[in-house]
Amino acid sequence: MRWVPRGEMFFVLVLLIIADIPTTWDRLPLGIAIGAIGAMLSILLAWLNGIGASRDEPSTEGWRRRLALGYAGLDRQQHLILIVAATVGVLTAWSGAVVLGVGHPFWAVVTVAALMPALASADIWSRTLHLMLGTLGGVAAATALFSLDPGHLALIAIIIVCQGAAEIAVTRSYGFALLFFSPLAIGMSNLSRGAPWQPLLIDRLLEAAIGTAVAFLAILVGRRILRVS
Repeated sequence: MRWVPRGEMFFVLVLLIIADIPTTWDRLPLGIAIGAIGAMLSILLAWLNGIGASRDEPSTEGWRRRLALGYAGLDRQQHLILIVAATVGVLTAWSGAVVLGVGHPFWAVVTVAALMPALASADIWSRTLHLMLGTLGGVAAATALFSLDPGHLALIAIIIVCQGAAEIAVTRSYGFALLFFSPLAIGMSNLSRGAPWQPLLIDRLLEAAIGTAVAFLAILVGRRILRVS
């Protein structure tokens, strides 16, 4: 369906960041309400963006046709291997981070989730290199931003700017987009906590290293099974 970037990285990132924040049942209605408002706002913005735009295909049939074409051309055996590799990869990354006692283990999982959808692609190794370099650059940018110990409003502003820049950059270069994704993820995870920034930055590097190592092995084995070089 031409989603960018490929895969479920954003879903995994947001789900695990929220799941890592302790809460109580009495806050459930508030969480559902905020989520519904965010979804409605997204739909409204998408609708406003589409006003006056030229349409190459009927709006009511476009997504159905793309879905049908994608399903018809699906290599089911390859798809099954990709699902198994991704599942084993994220569980191994999570378990490894927990066993090693590194905080915020979801960052290792997100790293694997970002790489696995491209397992069978010809550009997977350059994608892995871009992820490592982009993560290092992103953590360096986050260090510069958060060393100033921004307040809540300043932190929200940083998150908004990084989100917008990442959405623009990701369609051109995944590695360049990570310069904004890393400060975004680090800032989001500390938005309601006010924890010291230095441990978060160290965790981000360690988790990225764990996730990259696990993804590398999963990709190597997966490509060997798929018999692609």
